[in-house]
Amino acid sequence: ISSTQEANLEHTPVPVPDHQNPLSLEDFWKFELALEELGNHHCIPPGFGMLPDEWEDGEYHSVEGIKVGWKQQSWLVISLSDEIWRP
Repeated sequence: ISSTQEANLEHTPVPVPDHQNPLSLEDFWKFELALEELGNHHCIPPGFGMLPDEWEDGEYHSVEGIKVGWKQQSWLVISLSDEIWRP
């Protein structure tokens, strides 16, 4: 690290998480099959804001904002186009 940048480092590095799949190969294939089955039946589980009774004001919103940045003071607007996100 350049000596000019070294003064900006005030913390110890964060350990990198393990990149291994937490599922066994058998469990992974069960998950894949279940997910494919849900997709084939156009089944949307509750809790993701995709069902009509989960919408604010009874209306599907085509954009959503998420907080980003070091202190999460900035907003990033994500397009939730109906044609892409909803079956």
